[in-house]
Amino acid sequence: MRARTSARFRGLIRRRNAPRPTPAAGMAASVPLALALLVLPSAACEIGSMSPGVEPPNDELFFPQGLLLDPRISQAAGDACSEDAECGSGACVAQVCREPARWLLVANGNSDLTYNAASMIPFDLDAFFAAFEDTDNIGAPGSKTSADRPCRKAELNPQLIECDETHFAAPSGAIHFGDFAMQPVAWDCEVVETSPAPNPGEPRPQRRLRHCELDEAMILTPINGDPSVTYAYLRGGLEDDDIRLECGQGEGSGRADPRVCSDDFRIRFYRNDPDALKLPRELTTMRVVTDPHNPLAFITHRAASAVTLLKLDGLRGGQDVGDWQDPYGPVPESPEIVSDRQAPAIVDYEGVFAQAGGGGFGLAERPCDPEDPPAASRECTRPLLYAMFRRTTNLARLTSTSVDPSELGGERSCLVEGATPEGNEVDCDPKIDGLSLVSAGGLNDLTGGGVSFADIEFSVSGEELFVVQSAPGALIRMNTGVDALGDTIDEPNALVELCDRPSSLTIYNDGSARYGLTTCYRSASVFIVDLDTMSVVTQLRAGTGPNRLIPDLAREVVYVANTLDATISVIDMSRTRPTRFSEVARLGLQEPFEQ
Repeated sequence: MRARTSARFRGLIRRRNAPRPTPAAGMAASVPLALALLVLPSAACEIGSMSPGVEPPNDELFFPQGLLLDPRISQAAGDACSEDAECGSGACVAQVCREPARWLLVANGNSDLTYNAASMIPFDLDAFFAAFEDTDNIGAPGSKTSADRPCRKAELNPQLIECDETHFAAPSGAIHFGDFAMQPVAWDCEVVETSPAPNPGEPRPQRRLRHCELDEAMILTPINGDPSVTYAYLRGGLEDDDIRLECGQGEGSGRADPRVCSDDFRIRFYRNDPDALKLPRELTTMRVVTDPHNPLAFITHRAASAVTLLKLDGLRGGQDVGDWQDPYGPVPESPEIVSDRQAPAIVDYEGVFAQAGGGGFGLAERPCDPEDPPAASRECTRPLLYAMFRRTTNLARLTSTSVDPSELGGERSCLVEGATPEGNEVDCDPKIDGLSLVSAGGLNDLTGGGVSFADIEFSVSGEELFVVQSAPGALIRMNTGVDALGDTIDEPNALVELCDRPSSLTIYNDGSARYGLTTCYRSASVFIVDLDTMSVVTQLRAGTGPNRLIPDLAREVVYVANTLDATISVIDMSRTRPTRFSEVARLGLQEPFEQ
């Protein structure tokens, strides 16, 4: 049946529980013209206060665009084990201990503008999986869900369990921000500051600093409605207290919606100066550098030539880190909590994609092995990132450099505030340094529509880079190992064809094999590829409009955000379960449209 639409939603299909036009709206045409003219001036005077829009729900999925497991719980492998009892509160997965994260943060994009804001909502995975595993309490297909019975069998696939997301949300922790939110990233707030060595060849002294409390993290979400990055502090939810996202919201914020993040938590301008250049539009991929010596984040833009660089610990005037050839000294076990927290700041724009239209898409940092570092990393003291062109086969190799105060000489000093150095000031903050362009290869276009590329991911070792070619659809493997001269090899060596228009990519390592999972938006499917043999293992159906996906190694699953039917698919990746490589559950009910 066709979905019913109103004038407001013409061309769009209204989502489940979306606000309906009021009866008064339909009666307006019958009001006599003279009466309407009498009413109009009074109504016009108050339209600003009467039309703040409809606030988004704090317990529902609507166009989920980004997924992030609680970053305070490490996804890294722990000690070796043979059973769960050896792992305390964690689980023994593929002979290593892993700690499952309780919270899944979901960025809702509000892509049809039904509401006056997008949102981020925490969902309780412990409660969700407990309900999923309670097989005696699963409802029949099409049955009503409730707090006592939140899950049921899916009507179109009774082997699939779907659960009403409202019973697993933490509404008190939800925040609202600009429309068209994208995939969020996390920063652990840790910075290791380095001082010059007392003498050449001696270790450089180091300090370990935290820009938030020990049980907190910073969440940064790219926003495309008004090009910006909104950041929030993730707090609570690890013990018996409530999880919270704090971004300057509240009753005293002066906004009609008290959950909307404050402008102080929006990053929009170069060096946070309103008179300086604004962040380019169409933010696509954001990556936080993993090295605590470099608290940086890079952003690609789909419709702009620039790559944007953020300094996550704020504008601090640069620091003298000493000669990179001197070894690092020991890092203290206990960090110092920084009292003068500063907002993250944009410190550079670089026209990386200026040689071709279409801007950039994928972005990934190459892991650095101190025993075999690329020369460009300067013994792993600088990040090495690859940025994928959207409309050509090129990848740009990038790093960051900065001016150290010791290099200034004379009476010159580092710029701390404002966007433009004055007098003897010099901008010492990090800048993007374009190193070279390399080709990803890929399939030739025979349709005349041109090639396009999407997501990229490195292997754990950094010796392989996997590239999603969106048109024609393929997954490419590149050799990014280091040769005898210290240069990365950067040559494609394998390819496998995929669906039409694949986009996102994640890598899942189960301890014995590596798999690449890519989403196919148009066909509502997920391809699983064996990355060692570069062959397709299987293709499975997901929800409508699958986009971002993330692995949960502790639970041996992968989550997929289905943007169009407002659900999150759970794909089983366990070697020991018979449901391996299949969709076993969904967070959210497959009722996105009003029929």
